[in-house]
Amino acid sequence: MGKILKRVAKTSRRKEPRKAMGAAPELAGKPARRSTSRPAKGVGRMSYIIDDAKRAGLLDGERSAHVTARTTPALLREAQRRTGIASKTVLVEVALATLALADPVAKFMQQHRGELGEDHELEY
Repeated sequence: MGKILKRVAKTSRRKEPRKAMGAAPELAGKPARRSTSRPAKGVGRMSYIIDDAKRAGLLDGERSAHVTARTTPALLREAQRRTGIASKTVLVEVALATLALADPVAKFMQQHRGELGEDHELEY
């Protein structure tokens, strides 16, 4: 009987239980992760990409889309080394956000193409 009371006590402390539909059976009834305003752990210098994606609304809503990919260990190691991101999930999220967000420099250059004039000299 003591085990049942302990289980009930644990259950009563849960903030919001997971929905049974779409959740893995072993996770049913466990509290959902809370979102924070801080960047994901391990994002480091790439946090500006996550911040831009949040502002664009790309990270709003439930995280229910599942991605599975196979790649070479060398590509994965190099991407993790260059970004400083250890988590594969966060690495994929940053990569997708990079592709999904518009490049402001490219847009600016397209809008101002040919505006320097013929007399303008670029110094190197």
